[in-house]
Amino acid sequence: MTGRFVKISLFITLFTTLLHPQLKELIVRPTENRGGIPILRNNPDQAGIIFYSQFDNLSFYSTYGITKITGDPEHGKYILVIEPTRQTIEVRAPGYKTEMIKIYSIEPREFLFYEVLPKKEEITGVAEVAITVQATPTDATILLDGAAFPNNTTTKVSVGTHNLTVEKGGYAPYSQEIEVTAENTFFQISLQKVQLTPVTIKSNPTNATVYINNEKKGTTEVGFFLFPGEYDIRLELPDYITFTEKINIRPSDDNSVNTFSYNLTKNKGNLELSVTPSNATIRLNGNNITRGNHELSPGKYQLEVVADLYFTHSEEIEIKRGETIKKEITLTKTTGILKLSLTPANASISINKERKYGNEFELIQGVYEVEISAETYYPETFTVEIERGKTVNKTIKLIQKTGTLQFTVKPPSAEVILKQNGVDKYRWQGLKLLNSIPVGEYDLETKTEGYKSYKGVITIKENQTTVTEIEMTPGSDAPEMVFVEGGTFTMGCTSEQGNDCDSDEKPAHQVILSDFYMGKYEVTVEMFSEFIEATGYKTEADKGGGSRIWTGSEWKETAGVNWRCDVNGKIRYESENNHPVIHVSWNDAVSFCNWLSDREGLQRAYSGSGDNITCNFSSNGYRLPTEAEWEYAARGGKQTKNYKYSGSDNTGAVAWYGDNSGGKTHAVGLKQPNEIGIYDMSGNVWEWCWDWYSDNYYTSTSWANPKGPSSGEYRVLRGGGWFSVARSCRVAFRGNLMPDDRDSNYGFRLAKTR
Repeated sequence: MTGRFVKISLFITLFTTLLHPQLKELIVRPTENRGGIPILRNNPDQAGIIFYSQFDNLSFYSTYGITKITGDPEHGKYILVIEPTRQTIEVRAPGYKTEMIKIYSIEPREFLFYEVLPKKEEITGVAEVAITVQATPTDATILLDGAAFPNNTTTKVSVGTHNLTVEKGGYAPYSQEIEVTAENTFFQISLQKVQLTPVTIKSNPTNATVYINNEKKGTTEVGFFLFPGEYDIRLELPDYITFTEKINIRPSDDNSVNTFSYNLTKNKGNLELSVTPSNATIRLNGNNITRGNHELSPGKYQLEVVADLYFTHSEEIEIKRGETIKKEITLTKTTGILKLSLTPANASISINKERKYGNEFELIQGVYEVEISAETYYPETFTVEIERGKTVNKTIKLIQKTGTLQFTVKPPSAEVILKQNGVDKYRWQGLKLLNSIPVGEYDLETKTEGYKSYKGVITIKENQTTVTEIEMTPGSDAPEMVFVEGGTFTMGCTSEQGNDCDSDEKPAHQVILSDFYMGKYEVTVEMFSEFIEATGYKTEADKGGGSRIWTGSEWKETAGVNWRCDVNGKIRYESENNHPVIHVSWNDAVSFCNWLSDREGLQRAYSGSGDNITCNFSSNGYRLPTEAEWEYAARGGKQTKNYKYSGSDNTGAVAWYGDNSGGKTHAVGLKQPNEIGIYDMSGNVWEWCWDWYSDNYYTSTSWANPKGPSSGEYRVLRGGGWFSVARSCRVAFRGNLMPDDRDSNYGFRLAKTR
């Protein structure tokens, strides 16, 4: 019976042991970072704990919650992403008691490091013993394996190794492993009182983040206080290698004693690039970069260099920390050269239907269709094969299209000139049959003494005969001049001028003038262009920065504006050649007069230059009218009807001015003439006169053929223009400007003494 009871007891004991085996214990303790700190890119406001362990089946629980668990458990690494706040973490393993660690303070993006180990074998037969920890001072905090432990109170703990920590502000902390056995159960700890010591951390470069025992202290240069002892320091700075070491803080009140300086090593390498051709595009990992030096993080990169007409260069490069890679890349061309020598030289070139310019072309290897064409020539098309690295030379002479000109002129003594683009092409006298003359338009001019020159256009057509017969008109090319019979008139502010008179028009006074001639019209663009073409003369607008135009708010001198331009500074159409020439100075008008005198075989009126120009009024050459001559002719001479304007009291009947001009000049002679048949003496453009201007000249003027003051700064202008108000177009109104001045409102009219 007794034996059966023993057997049953043993069975019950064994069964109970199998159902409820005794749990083993874990050791969870702080440790060092063993490399590979993750960057919390997706959780920048979180913190982390890394556990290193031989266990691959750990599980964790937090009193505040765990955001996520990652890592590599198979190789003993667990990464917990947690909220940066006070909390308790439970560490669990099958067959082991749950261990807890208390987190009192942790910053965002900060990591703590722990290791998890099985506890050493317990003493045979003894699982727990009661121990006493007696700490001084009595209010010190006691932690046993990270958990709070009472002071001077007997408490049961497991037999084995434990981590005992005793700490209190103002004292050197105590932290040691203790061995608990049945014989070793009393532990007496006396903390040593210490003072905080100033610590300064510097780095080059600055702004590195400083961690002391994994606690963030700020960025360099940074100062703080620590108790004397050994600490782990870590410095982190983007693009630099993380620096770690142990530092020993010595007791001292001297700030310089515990100052630590570190030179951080840049986690970069360098790539130096030299690339030919200079216009090549450089890409690194698909991103465009430039030539020169580039600082890069260590790693492998794909380098590509591309350019039109070159083979692409591509390679993988590896950047290593602290090293410089130098790359000199010269791309290889994929092209050949086509050189063309053409007749005519200005022929148009199309390659594969695309218009090209120049005579040398760099082309990718292949076959091309080339077309050469020119106006009045038969085009030529050919193919050419371009090979890489080779030059193909081609000479092309286009065949010109031609026609025939059968020309007669009366009188047959006339000289005939054919021009294209202002260049003489053919010149002969009388009748002419021209075979094989290139097709196109030609400017025709015939001239001979006793006849008016003839100007026209001849068009030569392909394989056709153009018959042209010209009969010239007897006469002269000289400008039309109106004879003005001399006489006596009252000059200045006469009664018909009313209240519009200015002070410089007073007093009205008697003037006697001899006979003279006055231009029927203002000098036109066409007449002035003949002067430029014959002499190559450069006007003061050409030489002096242009001429003034009205912008809508101001008169502004504008470069490039000259006699060829309209009031807006734009080149005139040929249809406007009968408009008065503008943008000319007094000096330009004088030069024109002398040229025209020379062309007509007359004696020049002007000599000298600059401010020293003199006029010979007894010569028979062309000149500008005196101010008195201008006003006498404008009033109608001896046929005067005493109008306010030249030819009428109605401004619009005789003048283009501000109210009717539309902001531009008009062809000469469109308005009604004055009493003696002269046009546009009021309006269209102001007209230069010979005289120097003086505002009090009328008080002392000579009464017979006055010619103005002997000197001055300004020359007289008369008549008003397209921009003027009506009162400025009066026959008595006086204007003035410097002799080198010019704008879109000024022109001139010719005069002659005999």
